[in-house]
Amino acid sequence: MKILMDTCIWSQVLRKKTPNLNLTNQLKDFIDDGRIVIIGPIRQELLSGISNPSQFNKLKHTLSFLKILF
Repeated sequence: MKILMDTCIWSQVLRKKTPNLNLTNQLKDFIDDGRIVIIGPIRQELLSGISNPSQFNKLKHTLSFLKILF
């Protein structure tokens, strides 16, 4: 079964100074298992919140490994 994570979950893991470790580990496990998919609007929301070019490129590269649903 594929899982579509909403922006609020990604934000909890990517943007918090002290992310929830249980949530982070669960998301990592889902990604490693190939279960996470993403849609364009969520990808865009995540990327639009990054102002540092280095962080932007790193996140863009990381997200490129997820299957994008249209």
